[in-house]
Amino acid sequence: MRKFLSNREVADPGCRGCVRVQKSSIQKTVASKFVKSDLLCTAVAFLIALVFDLMTPTPGLTQTLSGIQIGDTVATASKQIGSLPNKIDRSGPITYSTWKLSNNNKLSVTTRADDGKIVYMEIGWGQTSSTTGFPGFLFGQTSRQDLWSKCGSNGIFFKNKAAVSKEGDGSLVTTDIYEIANSDLIVAFVSRMDETTAKSLAKRGKTYFLQNLWKSVLLVSIIVAKRDRLENLWGKSEGSSKNYRPIALDVLQSGAATAPPAKKVDEISLVDHDGKKTVLVKINDRLLLDFVVDGKAKDVSIPDNVFRALLSSGAVLRRDYLDFTRSTAADGTVASSERYVLRKMQIGDHVVTDVVASIGEGSDTLILGQNFLMKFGFWKVDDQKNVLTLIDK
Repeated sequence: MRKFLSNREVADPGCRGCVRVQKSSIQKTVASKFVKSDLLCTAVAFLIALVFDLMTPTPGLTQTLSGIQIGDTVATASKQIGSLPNKIDRSGPITYSTWKLSNNNKLSVTTRADDGKIVYMEIGWGQTSSTTGFPGFLFGQTSRQDLWSKCGSNGIFFKNKAAVSKEGDGSLVTTDIYEIANSDLIVAFVSRMDETTAKSLAKRGKTYFLQNLWKSVLLVSIIVAKRDRLENLWGKSEGSSKNYRPIALDVLQSGAATAPPAKKVDEISLVDHDGKKTVLVKINDRLLLDFVVDGKAKDVSIPDNVFRALLSSGAVLRRDYLDFTRSTAADGTVASSERYVLRKMQIGDHVVTDVVASIGEGSDTLILGQNFLMKFGFWKVDDQKNVLTLIDK
């Protein structure tokens, strides 16, 4: 995940020598029997770590990533993962080992030559699996705002580690850092928002940008490390945010602090209009309109005459215009429609934001399609009860 952070663990690709070991004559003998090639160096590191593993006691309870703990060795990690590291790099007394996991995520660990123990580990998102190893935290889904809510504060700060930084590709990267209670461990959550998303938010005005900024910065990496290792990288810690408290280890492992509240099942009454089941929806806090719930329709659809009324009333603004589309039916008929973004749609107590609506001609029916309904964790039209059942994600 080098592209996401500028001041984190960075392997030195120029270091090609064998591992330098001064712990025992046994280790020196093992190392001396291998030539300086990448493949053999990997084997050397594994064997040396195995010796360390046999010579040291099992570490105490600590937070794990992919089943690996701070205080483990590369040999232990390899056995847990089921393979040797894909890459090993060295810089002085530090060794960096990296695995590409079966779910496409990347695990990196740092070990010291004096004892071979892991002092820093990081798992980075491979864009495939959202699994992080921390219950309730998901790559590509947990936002920075979610992190603050789950952890109870904005964390602590280090002298040389910016909480917010802009990368060369225009993306925004944030790092939120917390102590793990009753230990010398630190956990850091790294989140990112790409430049395209940032520009999209900015186009909607300063107020909208500020209201939605931290909801759009999503988790991409998690670091667990010993405090002294991070202080070596980021400088000394310098204060904390308001209401800060360290995170309890058992809470992180059990997910007790991150377990979501029980989801409320909401039943919203449907009204029969000319044989069609409709539900009231408020548009942008202005107008209440009757929509037909249609799970087969792809998008929200609003008749042209109704939409012109929304425009004239100020419920929808010209700046909410998205694009103009054409579609061809099976009989060759070409239909065209404008698309606008509805900033807010409220149904009962549920609020859905930024829904794309197609403006149709020749129809007098307002339709709630899939792009609205799929914003919920569950939905169903119950014809017997005559209700729309909704459960938030």
